[in-house]
Amino acid sequence: MPEKNKEDMKKNNSNKKIKKKKLKKIKKSTIKKISAVIVLIAILAVVLYFAFKTLKPEQVIAEVNDEIITKQELEQKYKQLPDQYKLFITKDAFLDQMINVELLLQEAEKQAIVVSENEIEQELNNLRRQALTEEAFEELLKQRNIKLPELKKQVSEQLIINKLLNETVLSKIEISDSKIRNYYNANKDDFKAKEGEIRVRHILVVQEEQAKQLLKDLQAGKDFAELAKLESIDTVSAIGGGDLGFIRKGQMVKEFEDAAFDLKLGQLSSIVTTQFGYHIIKREGNRIPYSEAKKQIRQILLNEISNNAIEIYINQLRSDAVITKEGIKITTETETFTKTDDTICKEDGKVIVRLFSTTKNSASKWISQTFDNVVKEYKDDMIAYHWQLDTGDDILTDIKEEGIPKEEVEIFQLYNPKNTVPTYVFGCKYIRMGNAYQTLEEEKAEFKRVIEKLLV
Repeated sequence: MPEKNKEDMKKNNSNKKIKKKKLKKIKKSTIKKISAVIVLIAILAVVLYFAFKTLKPEQVIAEVNDEIITKQELEQKYKQLPDQYKLFITKDAFLDQMINVELLLQEAEKQAIVVSENEIEQELNNLRRQALTEEAFEELLKQRNIKLPELKKQVSEQLIINKLLNETVLSKIEISDSKIRNYYNANKDDFKAKEGEIRVRHILVVQEEQAKQLLKDLQAGKDFAELAKLESIDTVSAIGGGDLGFIRKGQMVKEFEDAAFDLKLGQLSSIVTTQFGYHIIKREGNRIPYSEAKKQIRQILLNEISNNAIEIYINQLRSDAVITKEGIKITTETETFTKTDDTICKEDGKVIVRLFSTTKNSASKWISQTFDNVVKEYKDDMIAYHWQLDTGDDILTDIKEEGIPKEEVEIFQLYNPKNTVPTYVFGCKYIRMGNAYQTLEEEKAEFKRVIEKLLV
């Protein structure tokens, strides 16, 4: 073989060896890289596994027609309640309110009830006005542990519910003039000042210049009540023309109180500055005539009837819904009474039926005699109490009691945390807040139906 060819073959073999070495190095490097990636993926998988394992799933505490309410939602919203409300609203009672809200929102969706962005903003602006300043408004949100988007959502939901209730319940309620007159005649003492009391109106604004202009308008003869409705940021009293009713010393802030008690009948104050803003006060007569009381009484009666009507409406929604609390299905009968899960309460082996009322509440007055007559029909088969919360008397007995026993007060608070009257607790098994029917005959029939269920 020629020398040249031998040398070429040596070179080729040498090149092949070099290539093999390089390939081995490349393979080792690639294997190392692939191994590193695999190890990294494995580490990530382990991290993610333990991360997901430590994340607690949201605990479902209630279901309303397949819509869930979680324990976290309950805790968050309950935390937003002012502390004074937590004294008499338990978490369980609050959960029931959340269920009611969900039912009302679902019904509103069925009826295609919506609110506009403008309506929501208007309501938010009302809340800002009540807080007086933007800083105070933000501080209030901070105290309530709520952010603006969440507040906006709550306002939207409340407006939707208000629309639903107005269309389905409240628009159907009528208050006759005779009912208003009867209420006024039966409660005349409530419409006159007691010793040490005076009656005043006020207009409250934020800007001093606005207060000065309003004072000029009033001195020129403009109507105080109309200006209060238009201009006062105290929206509660503004509805009634700025009327604060009867006040006594120690109720109001000192600057307001001093100015109010210095006024003579019909006199206007100068501008009074307090921590709330700038007030103009007017001293009114010590008796509220029927013509002025009429609107206030209508509102009182409307509130009482409305509360009862809304309670019945919600019970109807509940009766048509599938509701579970902590996995247990809640059943609601179609009667006006709500059935509890409690054992029937008895005394000496007899079922106990209770009514809690007051002497001044018109709904209590309306139903009292009917309740008393019905329970007397069953006096041999059950025990009945009719406690008047303001006098402490059980009016079913011949003697006047000194006060309501502690255990009876606890029964009232247990079944009605809102402390409204009249409240019916029939055998601790059936409860109802307020009256349900337009006629006493219907109420009488309902009482008998429930009592007879208890006595079976």
